Amino acid sequence: MKKNIAVIIIDMQDFFLRNFPVSISNKLLDNQKEIINICVIKKLPFILLEYKAGGIIRGETTLKLRKLLKNSKVIIKANNSGFTHTNLDEILRDVHIGTVLLMGLNANGCIQDTSIGALHRGYKVITSKGIIASSSRKDLTLSKRNEQWFKNNTIFFEDTDGLVGYLKSV
Repeated sequence: MKKNIAVIIIDMQDFFLRNFPVSISNKLLDNQKEIINICVIKKLPFILLEYKAGGIIRGETTLKLRKLLKNSKVIIKANNSGFTHTNLDEILRDVHIGTVLLMGLNANGCIQDTSIGALHRGYKVITSKGIIASSSRKDLTLSKRNEQWFKNNTIFFEDTDGLVGYLKSV
């Protein structure tokens, strides 16, 4: 795989995960772990974005993922977009990243806004159903409008298996 892909994990903090039924959060985490394991083998860089709202940090990325990502950069963000008032763009450019693989919460907020920030800065964006979720839906489905936005603007996979196949092939 080309080294110009970085994996960005957005707001996978227990504070947000508790908004989902355990079965849904476990499925989301299992899907993400599957992708993370492939990306670790491919030696892709990982960046953890953690949300700090109103001056209050919402905790670290869940230990269920952090234990797989020991040497990841952590960026604290105070906005939906990981690019707003952070050094994310600088970090990505310093290591010649051209494409970002996004996973995390919330698909209709932080994931989409970070995608927009990436696209405006010239990055390609990859994501998939099953590795992003919206707490407003309480499951792993996206609203029709949100899903259509991802289909129109990103390299979007209908399921985690499609993304797995893609990652293995490039």
